[in-house]
Amino acid sequence: MENDHRFERVEIAKDLCTAYTLIEKHIWKLHKENKDYRAILQANCAKISPMNEKEIALKNVLALAFVGDAFMSLYIKQGLVMDSNVKVAKLHDMASKAICAKAQSQLFDTIHENLSEIEKEIANRARNANVNTVPSSCTLIEYKKATALEAVIGYNVLIGDTDRAISIICGTLIPC
Repeated sequence: MENDHRFERVEIAKDLCTAYTLIEKHIWKLHKENKDYRAILQANCAKISPMNEKEIALKNVLALAFVGDAFMSLYIKQGLVMDSNVKVAKLHDMASKAICAKAQSQLFDTIHENLSEIEKEIANRARNANVNTVPSSCTLIEYKKATALEAVIGYNVLIGDTDRAISIICGTLIPC
């Protein structure tokens, strides 16, 4: 019985590796064709029907952070794959340093003053949200700031403003 579970885990791991390889090949294909993968990411996000800004602003901030985390991770990882030619383990290390709560907390401190009023309100709600666990690699304050950053990014993605979400990630936010 235990061997069956091991076999299932191995098969799942193979499936994940296959999926990752297909995604990586697709990104490299776009790169070879001189296509701007960032523009393609923005176009794909734009296909998602933007929701009413007020509806989105009232969503659970942790759900917004969930979306923001996914968008930021994908954006950073795609950038690393396109801009470097290193092994996957090194890519993972580089992405982990850019996406960790400490780095996100520092980025939040950099862009916080330039957020719009609604983004500041979402960030405050996210910082005050109850969290059940905090990674050992950061403090509670850093984790809450990272959650606030992710919630603001998620909000912008869901309202269809991926340009603003990307400018937040890049730390190049212009004051509202």
